[in-house]
Amino acid sequence: MPQQWNTKTYGEQNGSIPYHRLNKTLYPLKFQPLPLGTIKAQGWFQQQLDLMAEGMPGRMHEFYRLVKDATWGGGKEEYSILNEAWPYYINGLVPLAFAVNNPQVLDAINRQISYVLLKQFPDGWLGPEADVSTRNFWGRYPFFLAAAQYVEAAGAAESQQMLGAMHRFVDVMHFMLKNDHQGYVWREGDHFDEQWGRSRAADMVLALQWLYENYPDNNQERIHECMFLIYTKAYDWSWWFRDDIFLKNNIESYPDELIDPLFPFLHVVNTAQGLKSPAVMGRLLHDQALFDSSRRGVQLTFDHHGVSSGAIIGDERMSGNSATRGSELCSVVEAMFSLSTLYQILGDASFADRLEKAVFNAMPAMIMPDWWAHQYVAQINQPYSYEIPDTHFWNVGPWGVTFGVEPNYPCCAVNFPQGYPKLLSSSWVRTPENNGIAHVVLIPSEIKTVLKQAHVSNHVHIRCNTNYPFTQLLEYHVEAQESFSFSFRVPEWVDLNNPKTGIYLDKSTDLHHTHHPTAQKPLSSRPPPGPPAPLKPDPHTGLHTISLPAGPLHFTVYLSPSSNTKPTIHQRPNNAVALTHGALLFALNIPSDSIPRRPANYQREGEAPPQANDWTIVPLIENNTSSLLVPWNIAIDPSTARVHEHENLSSNLSSSTNSTSPFTSSPITITVTACEISWPLTAPIQYEDHNSEKRAVRGGYPVEPPRPDPKTGKHECIGEAFEVELRPFGGAKIRMAEFPVVDLGGR
Repeated sequence: MPQQWNTKTYGEQNGSIPYHRLNKTLYPLKFQPLPLGTIKAQGWFQQQLDLMAEGMPGRMHEFYRLVKDATWGGGKEEYSILNEAWPYYINGLVPLAFAVNNPQVLDAINRQISYVLLKQFPDGWLGPEADVSTRNFWGRYPFFLAAAQYVEAAGAAESQQMLGAMHRFVDVMHFMLKNDHQGYVWREGDHFDEQWGRSRAADMVLALQWLYENYPDNNQERIHECMFLIYTKAYDWSWWFRDDIFLKNNIESYPDELIDPLFPFLHVVNTAQGLKSPAVMGRLLHDQALFDSSRRGVQLTFDHHGVSSGAIIGDERMSGNSATRGSELCSVVEAMFSLSTLYQILGDASFADRLEKAVFNAMPAMIMPDWWAHQYVAQINQPYSYEIPDTHFWNVGPWGVTFGVEPNYPCCAVNFPQGYPKLLSSSWVRTPENNGIAHVVLIPSEIKTVLKQAHVSNHVHIRCNTNYPFTQLLEYHVEAQESFSFSFRVPEWVDLNNPKTGIYLDKSTDLHHTHHPTAQKPLSSRPPPGPPAPLKPDPHTGLHTISLPAGPLHFTVYLSPSSNTKPTIHQRPNNAVALTHGALLFALNIPSDSIPRRPANYQREGEAPPQANDWTIVPLIENNTSSLLVPWNIAIDPSTARVHEHENLSSNLSSSTNSTSPFTSSPITITVTACEISWPLTAPIQYEDHNSEKRAVRGGYPVEPPRPDPKTGKHECIGEAFEVELRPFGGAKIRMAEFPVVDLGGR
């Protein structure tokens, strides 16, 4: 019998709604997503996707047992009875395969998907579970999300084969749900854990909504009733997102008898996926209260369990907003997907702003530049990435903060590849209100699509050349057969009153010589001369909309923060501060020594490619001593912080190698005056000799940022003040990003 949780279901909370009274049309999306493959990456973002394809995500099928020998593919490798490893993997690899020009990756997904469809059971069930008592819908959720993307981008024959399989599965799902929610709600004799499918139900409903609106194939009634039946027994995130129910700040401060039964809502990956749940269900019920619940849930979650990088803090269970706790990579990519989904459903600019923060800070910080290793959890203040024998993480092993093939639970290894490819596919949207196109995540990219306008097919091609977020300039090149409405998102940090902020238009530009990347001139980070047209973004969506004429057009957008010389200071717990400029969080990037070792579960020769390693990353020390070249235990004087933009670096971000990334070669840095303070670790560092050199191998982590002396209200400096350089958080594998404050009085 499963654990008894203190949960409510949507059906319980919202009363028994007769199915026949439901509106059979889904509540319209604010923005329409574009089919997979419509959007192509450019510049530094394309380089990251190419590295993914050449790194662990794109090569996993060659060696990683949970994919190579997956139960879905006829093998026997799986880490739980949930059979979720391969569905997680394919959910990220489908959008990656169609985003890169890599035949090996595309061939790999085609072969794997063909096998899964070939082995579909006669009753329509998809997956390896022959025993009906073990059939659990949860593993089908990420597969159905992958299937929807595959249909959009694959060839006609492959798409039809997938659609046929999806509809056959809908038939068996409908039969099971009508049979007392079989496969969804545990019953006597079942052998599965129901909590995951009921906590994450919105993912399946989202995929079914896509099928219902795009390819119903005379199966509308069953698809719609499946959505309703899933909804009635799904754990109700709108109940959890009530201010009087939601647990705020440090979860450990509450008694176990309160928090243990709430685990489905406290599990950080459940939360990341659950952010969108009320809004997804709200489309089914046309319920504004559910839409507002998602808004409230996002606010509560990030206010009380968020961190400066844009991640949710949770080392499996949410942990308050402590700088010492971990954020799971799984939760980062799932939150990114939820926030992009919420922006498409509701259009609130704040969702896109939060999405941008995670995309450009939290996620890249947890990935090695060559995409062959990742972290399970990351700390905002993390000066050591080594073995921590005694952690206060809720459920993370001693290697969880190190980088590797599988540094902790394998779910993150198979799930993290969805982050950037799915972001690309949601970076542009259609705007139904004016039949236009909008660029909502400002990565370098291009789109080719057709707008249906009054019996005319308007072929539109838009390319955005930019090094954003490392510079604030975006160059748009547009070709269209007819006039149309074009929008781009203006982030919340942009100063609309800055005289440089705006649109610089050049109607005479001939675009034909700039269609190919080889013909593009280096990107500047400075705005063009002349006064720009001001920006007037919509206060709800953040979109600035302009009407563009037919023909070729070139214009430049410059997004200026309130100051180009001073960063924005954000207050954090324990009187600490974090520094941002534009979309980027900045951190003390500690000079490091990276020590590789063969992956823990792939020790024998030939079991994993030579690029696949586990890593210990520790600060460089002086001459075989214990003294750090750059101390991490510092307080800063925020009044001395200055932003520096290095123009000569701005055009080189797309040429980063597999040992660097645009986050380490960013043209923007911050300098600030600092001093060392007393700031202990939770345990002493243990050293070992490596090639006659002394290296830290394990130990503790920094305690919370120290508070000022209660008598003086100040921190006492150890030694003289000095200047430090802060760099983008996303490139700093060991770093400090939330600092105590000291008044150095011009020292």
